[in-house]
Amino acid sequence: MINLYMTMNMKEKIYYLLFAVLMALFCTACNEEWTDEQYEHYVSFKAPMDYTRGVTDIYVKYKLNGAVTYQLPVIMSGSTLPGHDTEVQIAIDSDTLKSINWEYFHNRTDLYYKELTSDYYEVENMNVVIPADDCMGLLNVNFKLGGIDLVDKWVLPFTIRESPTGSYTPHPRKNYKKALLRVVPFNEYSGIYSTTTMEVGFTDSGNKMTTNTRTASVVDEHSVFFYAGLMNEEELERGKYKIIFRFNDDGTVTLSAPDPDIRFNPIKNPTWKLAEKMDVSLPYLKHKTITIEFSATWRDKIGKDFKYKIQLNTGLSDNEILVRDWDNPATYKSYKKGDRLDQGTWGMQCIGMFRNYQDIDEYFTKYNITSYMGYAKEDVKPGMLIYKDVRGERQADGTYAAPDGVVSTENDQVRLSNRSNPYSMTMNLNAEWKGISLTAQFNASWGGYSFLPDDAISLGNQGTSANKYNDLEYANMPSFWNTDNMFVYNDVVDAAGNIVVKANRNGKYPNLRWSSVNAVQSSFWRVSGTRIKMSRLTLAYRIPSKYTKMIGIESCRFNITGQNLLSFCNPYPDNFIDPMTTYGNYPTLRKFTVGVNVTF
Repeated sequence: MINLYMTMNMKEKIYYLLFAVLMALFCTACNEEWTDEQYEHYVSFKAPMDYTRGVTDIYVKYKLNGAVTYQLPVIMSGSTLPGHDTEVQIAIDSDTLKSINWEYFHNRTDLYYKELTSDYYEVENMNVVIPADDCMGLLNVNFKLGGIDLVDKWVLPFTIRESPTGSYTPHPRKNYKKALLRVVPFNEYSGIYSTTTMEVGFTDSGNKMTTNTRTASVVDEHSVFFYAGLMNEEELERGKYKIIFRFNDDGTVTLSAPDPDIRFNPIKNPTWKLAEKMDVSLPYLKHKTITIEFSATWRDKIGKDFKYKIQLNTGLSDNEILVRDWDNPATYKSYKKGDRLDQGTWGMQCIGMFRNYQDIDEYFTKYNITSYMGYAKEDVKPGMLIYKDVRGERQADGTYAAPDGVVSTENDQVRLSNRSNPYSMTMNLNAEWKGISLTAQFNASWGGYSFLPDDAISLGNQGTSANKYNDLEYANMPSFWNTDNMFVYNDVVDAAGNIVVKANRNGKYPNLRWSSVNAVQSSFWRVSGTRIKMSRLTLAYRIPSKYTKMIGIESCRFNITGQNLLSFCNPYPDNFIDPMTTYGNYPTLRKFTVGVNVTF
């Protein structure tokens, strides 16, 4: 037992010795490896961009007569320190700011970011030194923001220049080597205010509007401005409706409007109060709440007695199929998980019209056509629409073969429209001038396609011989079907030899005789789905009360209302049908109503 024990100890010592040697070798290898740089020494700004707006907000304390220094970090990436001082050259980058403006705002030049002028800042040295024993340097920007107008959005754009000596490399990603600093001054009163209790409406009107928040921007150390009513930062003429709030030490607020034309008038003395409270969970955090109470009136810059209101409601409808009885076997039209319930419209893809027999020969030869919409080649005639051979027969694995020379509605339909109009809008307009008022409602929908009705592109059951070409003279057809528009290969004559319809091989529309081919749903008959209409208009006049009270009447109002009045977008050829009606059915009626409201 003693000998065995001694042997085990000797083996353990050997194992420990081997392990120690391996660890020493491993650590030596690691130390040698990490003495080398593992990455590139790229230089970039520490100014993360808000991609929804294309800039980086920086908040600068407002001082009227003093400068505030903002330090922009310039950092060098890598796993090791550079080992030497690196001088990085910085420059103003007006070109990138122009690109950002176009990318985010396009033609809305009133919303463009403006480059901060040198009146409002100073940079003593545009070269930043990153010390040898550090990975960061600081660009000192001294802001002097007295008198700046925050109706505009001011941006200071920086970029890192290429090193003339090759001592550093600007980061290859543009948003790392650029810093588009949107300068946002702040004071004790600026910021986002909760305005859920604020009500905005017309004088003597019961309808009030509200909004959740309003932004107060700096004017000076003791003043901020809001925009009147619900005017927001993207309105074209927002600067005209700027209301300045000056916070006085006695708890009052002085209100003023730089533009006298809006006739801003505070109704009662505005007041403000400050409440401070320490956070329960974070005892080092203090919450400040400023409450402002005020009431005021103003006028839009239209006229002394003119009032108006515009209400706009928009919508987008969509859906997604998650579970249903799926087609088995599936076809190219079958629903798949994630599809919309509205599959749009399927039909044939039209690529032209046969205008002579040479067109027919070339089409059959080029695409190896053996059957066309159920017709053999000798039965295909000029005046028929040409459809594309899209796919062949369905295979056992659910896929479809390549085009097989057979053109049919069974295998060759394509999606002609993805869905019905997904976008909609309703706009209500109210305007009043003295005793005359106008109310209008407009409706619009867009984003899809529609098609000419079936009854409008083929001969219906008209005359004594249903669906016969000879019954054209007895058929009630849309106005765009006339001899100037319809393709006719040869003169059409009657029994006496008289020409009924002259040949017209340049006609825009196919020949009505071949409705079995031409009247199927196809891209040829597709039109825009956009619809814009005035659905209601009311004109009213209220007799001044000083006259009605003479005869014992409190008020008297006359009005006339029209419904289904106008369509502003008619995509149909020759406007043969109004988009508000359905072809072949009883028309939608245009209605007019006259009324009198008398109050005693």
